[in-house]
Formats: sequence, C-alpha cells, structure tokens
Amino acid sequence: MAKFVVAGKADCPRFARAELLADKLSASLPHFRVHKVVQSSSDWPSWLKDQCSANEWSHSSSPLVWRELVDRGGKGLYLGGLETFTEYAAHYHDIHPDSDVQMEESIAAENQVTFENDQIQAANAPKPNPLRVAFTNASSTIVYHLSQLVASGRVFGDKQKVAIQLYDSDQKSELEGLKMELEDLASPLLIEVTVARTLQEAFNSVTTVFILDYPYQGTEVPQVEDTILNCYHDYATTIDFCASKDVRVIVSGCHGNLGASIIAKYATSISKSNVIASSCLVEQQAKSILAQKLHVNGGDISHVCVWGRTSGPEALVDLDHTRVHHFNGSIVGPDQYSVPITRCLFEPDWVSIEFPSLLSSRHSALTGYHAHPSGDKVSLVEAVGLARLVRVWEECGCDWVPVGVVCEGGDDSYDIPDNVVCSLPARCVSGEWVVVKGIPLKDEIKESLSKQVKELKTELDNAIEKLKTDRP
Repeated sequence: MAKFVVAGKADCPRFARAELLADKLSASLPHFRVHKVVQSSSDWPSWLKDQCSANEWSHSSSPLVWRELVDRGGKGLYLGGLETFTEYAAHYHDIHPDSDVQMEESIAAENQVTFENDQIQAANAPKPNPLRVAFTNASSTIVYHLSQLVASGRVFGDKQKVAIQLYDSDQKSELEGLKMELEDLASPLLIEVTVARTLQEAFNSVTTVFILDYPYQGTEVPQVEDTILNCYHDYATTIDFCASKDVRVIVSGCHGNLGASIIAKYATSISKSNVIASSCLVEQQAKSILAQKLHVNGGDISHVCVWGRTSGPEALVDLDHTRVHHFNGSIVGPDQYSVPITRCLFEPDWVSIEFPSLLSSRHSALTGYHAHPSGDKVSLVEAVGLARLVRVWEECGCDWVPVGVVCEGGDDSYDIPDNVVCSLPARCVSGEWVVVKGIPLKDEIKESLSKQVKELKTELDNAIEKLKTDRP
C-alpha cells in the first residue's frame, strides 16, 4: 500500500484542485491512501523549505505532492506539483479532475475558514479520551516502573484516562505478565492494556510514544549501530503513518540524540517540536551527588544544565546556573527562596575534578544494570525522571529543564545546526519546547559543546547516508 501526501496553502485554489483529484482517486482505488497537510500562507514558505531540505527536493509552489512507501520504508518519493499529479492520475489510473475554477476558488475560501476554525478549536480542545500511550522495549524494567506511573495518573494527571500499548520485538510472554499486573492495579484511569504484535498495532492512534531501546551489552558496535538505525527508521515511518498527528515522542537511552533526530526527520507529518530526547537520567544523577555534598534533598537542586549529548559519560553537566533551596546557610528564606550553588560550594577543585569523576563513576556503575534483572535501580530513576519530564510538558511549567530538542532554523545563541537533536535548557510554552537563549557558557563548556555538536551532526549525516543506501 502507498500513501500519497498532498500539501498546500489553505487559501490556494490549485491545492483545492489537487485535493479534489486525490479524493477522487481514493474513492476509485481500494489501495489508495491520501494524507493532506494544510499550512497557512505565512507558514507555507518555511514549511516547504524544511520539507525540501530534509528530502533533497526542489519545489517552490503550492501544492506539493509526494508518495510514501509505507510497506517498504524509505523516504518519500517526490512527485511534484498539480500538473505532475494530474498527469500521474491520468496516465496510471485514467482518472481526470472534473472541477472548474469557480469551484476551486470556493473550496479554497472554505479551506481557509475551516483551517482558521480548526486552529482555534485545536488550541482549546480537551485532550482525547483516553490518551493512547505506547512503550517500546516493553519487557524492560524501565517500562515496568513507568507504565505503573502512567496508569496511576502520575504522568498525565489524576483525571486523564489512558490506554497502554506495549511492544517488544521479542519477550511477548513477559508482556502478557505485565499486562495482567497493570490490569490488576484496578486503576480507574486505565481503560485497557494491549500487547501489540506489530509496530502498526503498537503505534495505532497513539498520542504519546516512549522510545526506550538500549543495545545489548557485548554486541559488536557496527552491529549495534545498524540495528539502532533500522529500528528508529521503522519507528519513524510507522509513527508517521499510524499515530495521531499531534503525537508526542520521547526518546531515552544511549542513542537518544540520534534516535530522536531520525524520528524527527522521517516522521514527516508530525511536528519536529513534538520529538524530544530525555536528559533526565544525567540530570537526576547530578542532583543526587550535589544533594549529598550539600546535605540537602535532591529535589532542592534546580537548574542543572545538560549540554550536547543527553546521556552517557560525555554529557556536559554545567553547574554555573544551578540553584539550591533550603540550604543551611547564613540567610534562610521561604520555600521558594534559593541561592546560587557558587554560594554553597567553595571548593573549585571538587566542582571541576571530583564532581565529574563521581558522575562518571555513577554512570559506569549503573549502566551495567540495564542487562540484568537488577536493572530496577537505574530503571526506577529513569522512569521517574521521564514521568516528571512529561508532567512539565503537560503542565507547561515556567521553569527551564535540560531536554534534547530538534534545532530548527539555526540556533543563533548556541550555534546548533538544523535537525540536530541537542540537549539544551528549554521551557515548555503552549505545549512546545522553547530553547532558553543567551545563557552564558564558560570557554571550556563552549568548546566541548561545539565539538559534540559536530560529532552529532556527523553521526546524523552518516546515518542518513546509510539509510539511503540500505533503504533507497
């Protein structure tokens, strides 16, 4: 089965003509699927530029038509504009448009009104009921903990009903056990639990996807990279075709940056701002070490910034803007009162030498748990961190947190190239992650970040080239 995508400006009569022709093809051909992408006149130029850049197309007008090979994978096949689409329909299916100019102009005007009304309704619409939440690598202990938090209302709120969809490439028997345990919770918010046999089942109509895949320890690096690339590419194309168009995707694990970049690139019908990579494990480990040093609770530490990579020993943890609540210092204030960490720590060597060493040691000690049943230790930390991250996303908290976001339009403040997922300080505004610009960086952090960004860009470019070769 092939899916055709017809995109254009809401007020464009030529787009209206392409829509009518696509509807006629869909009604006449049993295996013809069409997806329409409508953009405002103001958003169309930048949207078109992004699509052409991502897919290496050259196109300048409305509408734009391409074909996605859903069953085979691979990037979309560029068809062209209205004329090319009309020729295709006539040549291959002997189907011709039967609209006139007056009808097309009328439909274009109607499209514009409908688009504006849809934008208003979308901004004020209640959440779908229930939310459908998918987990990959669902036999892992991370999902064991996180799924319970979702079912109990600690992620999406205590009034939001949810349906959980579990997927793993193997370990199906373990998923049946998890399904029974979740059902036995008897949570009034949990509508159903499904064990998906295919990716299409797993991502069908989902509104949130947790991508939680880790390579097996002891596997050769090239084999891991091939597996990861194919895995994330399959996720992207299936999410693009099966998931809700406002789906949110949260990627975690040691390939979080690359995985989120691939999903954002190949799931072309969803907003790139709806794909993030989690930095929560590194952030929480750093908070724990600082809390022990300062004799406060881990929750009293805020504004720990993670730059560049979202996980692993190479993640850049910056304490220059970290603040501490409830510190037993000379000045004590109410709960909201905090002091810079520089007024709590007077040991430069500890910050520059011992703290990075402690963070690296903690990462090395806990990483090994992923491959064993005792993985509950690191899995519990990551599950709670992911739950908190999604709560921030849901509630649009005013404070910033470190999160891996897709950089678009060139980031002037931190010099991050387009389409690279990079951990940066960001706050959620009206459901979208907005990078906090202008945070000063020390020269050593700036230099390390620049190096990592180049590495991330090279990894993404190499991955795209490999996918072009393997999945033309």
